[in-house]
This record gives sequence, C-alpha cells and structure tokens, in this order.
Amino acid sequence: MASPNFNAKFDCDTWDEKDITPLEGSTTKITRTRTERTFTGALDGKSVTEYTFVYHAVPNAAAPAAKAGGDADAKEAHEGKPGQMVTYNGLMYFKGKAEGYDSEGELVFTCTGTWGKGGEMKAIGDWVVIPGSGTGGLAGVKEGSGGYVSTGKTDQPCWVNLA
Repeated sequence: MASPNFNAKFDCDTWDEKDITPLEGSTTKITRTRTERTFTGALDGKSVTEYTFVYHAVPNAAAPAAKAGGDADAKEAHEGKPGQMVTYNGLMYFKGKAEGYDSEGELVFTCTGTWGKGGEMKAIGDWVVIPGSGTGGLAGVKEGSGGYVSTGKTDQPCWVNLA
C-alpha cells in the first residue's frame, strides 16, 4: 500500500561522536557518530543511525587568517570555527509504524546531509529507502525518500514518502 508524503517529528535521544584519525599527522577532522531517535506522528518508532562526518571549509568562504608562529596544532584544527561546515553520510535503521501501513516493521535508509552550509547553524538531511530492506508491516515498501531541516535535538520536523 502506498503512503502519501507525510510529516512526523523526531527527538534525538543519544549522540555519540568520536574522532577518526585518517592518517598519522592529519589535521582533517573526520568523525563517526551514532545517534538514536524517537519518531512520533506519521512515523512512530525508533531509529539508530551511524554517520561519518567530515568537517571542512565552506566552499567559496574566505580562508581563516594564519596565526603568528605557524599552523594551528591538530587539536585546535578539530574545533569548530567560522567558515567551517560538515558533510555527512550514513545508514539509518528504523523500527516502527508508518502511516498507511498496517503494522510495525523495519526499514533501512541511506542518509546524506550537511550542517553549517552557507554559515547557517542547521542540519539539512535526505533519506532514501534501501530497496528490499523492509520487513514485517513495512515489507511492502519498494521505494521511498524523506528528510529534515534540523536546528536542535528535540521536536524536529521531518517528512517521508513511501511507496
């Protein structure tokens, strides 16, 4: 059964972000983040998402001024700063119910997004259903997409279209 584009909300229950060191001596900040969310509304259930984040300069932004005495040390390079943004991708496992479907099931989505793009302190993310990942009451989902614009950790609006 197809479901129209519908709206829901989520709360971010946990956030666990850890540095990944790409190569010894690297000053590029890459992290792995695990987050758990509770969805309410037209999506009702829980999710676990594993992301990989890369912190980088905002395209076309002015480069930060060099410090007297040389480059910043690696720890300082990992802290957020003006002109910096995050690009991320990952997988989201969802277990619960979706409007238009009769019972609880599971779905897996690919996730992509950005935070801080254009200097805006918000995350903009997109989800795409992995075909064949639906089980239980969501086994009939053949495709779908969704996303969010998030400025915090609670009561964040999102949308999903399942078919």
